[in-house]
Amino acid sequence: MKLFRYAFLVLFLLCSGCGLLSDDSEPEPGSRNYIWVTEDVNGPFGFIYDFWGTAHNSLWVAASSDLWYYNGEEWTEVEENQDFHCGTFESIFGFTKDDIWVGCNDGRIHHFDGTSWKPSFRYDKEEFYLSSVDGIWGTSSDDMYATGYFVYKDTSGIYSFLLHYDGRRWQEVLITDFEAQFQRVRKDHNVYLYGLKEGPEQGGATDSLAVYSLGFKGFIQEFIEPRSSTLRMNSVDDKIYYVIENTLYRLDYPGLTEVISFPESTEVYDILGRHKNDLIFPTNDGLMHYNGKDLEYIYDIELELFSGYRTFVVEDEIFVLIENIDQNVSRWELQRGILNATE
Repeated sequence: MKLFRYAFLVLFLLCSGCGLLSDDSEPEPGSRNYIWVTEDVNGPFGFIYDFWGTAHNSLWVAASSDLWYYNGEEWTEVEENQDFHCGTFESIFGFTKDDIWVGCNDGRIHHFDGTSWKPSFRYDKEEFYLSSVDGIWGTSSDDMYATGYFVYKDTSGIYSFLLHYDGRRWQEVLITDFEAQFQRVRKDHNVYLYGLKEGPEQGGATDSLAVYSLGFKGFIQEFIEPRSSTLRMNSVDDKIYYVIENTLYRLDYPGLTEVISFPESTEVYDILGRHKNDLIFPTNDGLMHYNGKDLEYIYDIELELFSGYRTFVVEDEIFVLIENIDQNVSRWELQRGILNATE
């Protein structure tokens, strides 16, 4: 497999952020006692690509109608200017309210320092027709990753890339020689990429979900499932988790640990949470919770008709942005789950 990557950078990616081994003591089961509050959203989001924040008064949405910010009282569209702009805001991630990153579908990456948004990098080459930063994530502000796809000018095929930021500059780590659209990047011992893998025909329909790893063994396909099946990947508390078909797995070196199986009628959209005994799963029926022993719903979607939703978890709250469709009229609602401290 022909890959363009920097060998020294692969070694750096694996070692950066390394420190003392984490405490493996058993955490207490996560609480299921939430008080849910509904808030109307006064922002025409359109399609939401990503959702991130630090608290109820600091939420950010990357949407087809630009970048939006919520201060706890109202949603405001972030104004673009000569330095801060992109075609569509595709991805957002941060560490604090004054250290936030966004990726755009024109290859741009911007950074927010608490005062203003500033350009950080643009992934663009002479041979590219376009490039899009679909996923941005990091372990710290000097260990950032960005992934997405690009199209060569002389072909209609979609290929993927991985970038790394070391606190000083962004560098290209790899580009694929097969058609793919990576949407998410996470890191444990290796760097993991999740997304879509194209069919055998050039420019053909996407037919598979796939996970790849980048480490000392090179660039390896870990899992692949038909798009009609279920394959999800995310990290919680520095651990990589997968949902494959209807089973949850945790990556415990040197292999996978089976955690629990979901009911066959449940479609899991993502893996969120605070630690291994406080995992939260957005599903087709609402939010399901795993406390280290069993599964139980903590939020039921009671709307007659909805069109997708996004979920974000902070220390003592859960935020659900859901599009309510009532009599062909669409409006977004914020469902706020607050842990009941009197439990």
